[in-house]
Amino acid sequence: MDNDRRISISVIMPVKNSHKYIYKSLDSLLIQKNDFSELIIIGDNADTNHLENIERYLNLNMKNKFYQIIKNESRINGPGMSRNIGVNHAKSSYIAFLDDDDIWPNNYLALRKNFIKKNNSKFSASPYEYIDESFNKNNIVNSKKSVLKQEDFLFQNPIGNSTVIINKKLLLKVGGYSKLFKRNDYATWLRVSRLVNCNYCRDCKNVKILRRTNSLTSNKFRLIRYQFLAFREANFSIFVSIFLTLSLIIFIIKRIAIKLSNIFKKIT
Repeated sequence: MDNDRRISISVIMPVKNSHKYIYKSLDSLLIQKNDFSELIIIGDNADTNHLENIERYLNLNMKNKFYQIIKNESRINGPGMSRNIGVNHAKSSYIAFLDDDDIWPNNYLALRKNFIKKNNSKFSASPYEYIDESFNKNNIVNSKKSVLKQEDFLFQNPIGNSTVIINKKLLLKVGGYSKLFKRNDYATWLRVSRLVNCNYCRDCKNVKILRRTNSLTSNKFRLIRYQFLAFREANFSIFVSIFLTLSLIIFIIKRIAIKLSNIFKKIT
């Protein structure tokens, strides 16, 4: 950790299409008060009117805080590319990611900053819960471990993107955020976990992560190719990457078989 014990946090939020959830996400950020230094919004091929509406909202509600809205005008679009633009513009020592349809709980950043100081952590995450489009709970994800090591990332992504707070220098050291179109968050944490462990703040209230029906991650079998690419990005050999990907397929099939078996037992 930097010699300065003060922790400054830049919050990075890519936005794409206009939807009704973004203002709930922004509200959950604004109630964090003085626990973040700046907000960087990146328009990932976003509609100009949408960005202008966000700017008007922030002008009304974001007093005495620095924010900037940047258009991703690169031919390479996607949340990974946009997050990298945000990282390169960030002035703080730490980066927090908040997706534009996720919601942080009250006092979230204050608790996380204390956790980072206590554990001298450069890479940390916290529990989250999936919610549907009516904001009903679907599933809670809370690790039983206080420290997640590289092996904990091999067959699944144990952390939610909007729960990650990472040291900017560390993120740049691994080449920044992955530019994969899908599984870019997983590919990034897989690379980071090869250098440092992830400290898990188990006592935080859950971050709410919206799982929409048209989500990029809604079908796990469609993500197998990107899983393989994530292993390659993390500098695993092609043979190890194939082995890990095949192992993951078997793992998914087993989980599906267990679910079907449980359903069958209930109806019989």
